[in-house]
Amino acid sequence: MSLGDADAKFPGQAPDAIPPSPSRENPGQVYPKSDPKAAPPESIPGTGGGHQPKTIVGNPFALEESFVKLDQALSEIISTIEGEEKSMGAASNEQAVIQKLKGWQMELKYMRAGNWQKQGQGNGTPQAGGLFVD
Repeated sequence: MSLGDADAKFPGQAPDAIPPSPSRENPGQVYPKSDPKAAPPESIPGTGGGHQPKTIVGNPFALEESFVKLDQALSEIISTIEGEEKSMGAASNEQAVIQKLKGWQMELKYMRAGNWQKQGQGNGTPQAGGLFVD
């Protein structure tokens, strides 16, 4: 620690400026190191400048709870279809439906991890074949 650091009011700040006069509100003459550049608008609370929300829902816990319910519902549908396959035999498109539902579960897993774009897929590129064909 140098002698200049010992006189500084904040760690790592050298006393290269004149401190404010002692007052009742600031008797220790503490002052932060200032930056000549203005703060970016998105960093100032309440200004709304350049603000991009971090989540698509205001309450991330409610979103996570909904994702859990959706994952449970997809698992229930898959197990129901697989159970019917064992008791009644497989329909012609049953495996395609199961694969589609499992794909949705994987997409949901990526979304819950914060990746809103499916791995290995660009924006808006359809998968091969659809569930229903006209």
